[in-house]
Amino acid sequence: MRPERGLGRQPRKPARDLVTLGDRSRRAGAVPGSAAAGPVQAATGYVQAPAPQAGALGEGTELVKAVVCTRYGPPEVLQLQNVAKPVPGSKQVCIRVMATAVTSSDCYIKGLNLPFAYRMAARLALGLTAPRRRILGMVLAGQVESAGPEVTAFAEGDQVFGLDRHRFGAYAEYACWPEGGVLAPLPAGLTYAEAAAVPYGGLLALHYLKRANIRRGQRVVIYGASGAVGTSAVQLARHFGADVTGPRRCGTPARR
Repeated sequence: MRPERGLGRQPRKPARDLVTLGDRSRRAGAVPGSAAAGPVQAATGYVQAPAPQAGALGEGTELVKAVVCTRYGPPEVLQLQNVAKPVPGSKQVCIRVMATAVTSSDCYIKGLNLPFAYRMAARLALGLTAPRRRILGMVLAGQVESAGPEVTAFAEGDQVFGLDRHRFGAYAEYACWPEGGVLAPLPAGLTYAEAAAVPYGGLLALHYLKRANIRRGQRVVIYGASGAVGTSAVQLARHFGADVTGPRRCGTPARR
């Protein structure tokens, strides 16, 4: 996949597996799964990991919450943990993550759900027993909290959304991403949740529709029109002026 570098205003499609992040309560003694434990834990039911030992992360280290992939396997390998707050590099922005989405790629990486012939290559690329980048999440929407000294495209307080399929890190309260990546200002009128649902399916759909050179007046059939890529492909193909047909489950095509 070669996603487009820039992000414009994309079709609005809420993600079905949306995760809203941020523990705003910070109440001492919060019970896992309770409202006081924060939206991440209450919404997802991830396993609460033991708190780090005193001094393990250094004196004065600011801790934030993140969903950590401890090894490859079923959903239970994901644990809600306290981790050190990331610090942006000279060309990075630190984003307070307000929403993210569970993509199919996240699931493939977490479970290493690949054909046997590809698993060893995947382990060499991603990590032998667990992902090297243990905080997964490729898409996010949020607010820039701070920026590196060489950042010119964004400033503190900017609302942004985007995708990073190499760095990950969106399953946390804060993530540091490069300003030159697939990151753009939040379109007017979109909520954080709506914006987080756009980049993954939207960019995949746009990439392949451009490869197919879809033009006005063409007839296009989109299989899997109800998924993340399919819903974006239907809207984008219509935007290009095509006559779109999306087969339904019952076998009766729906045309737009």
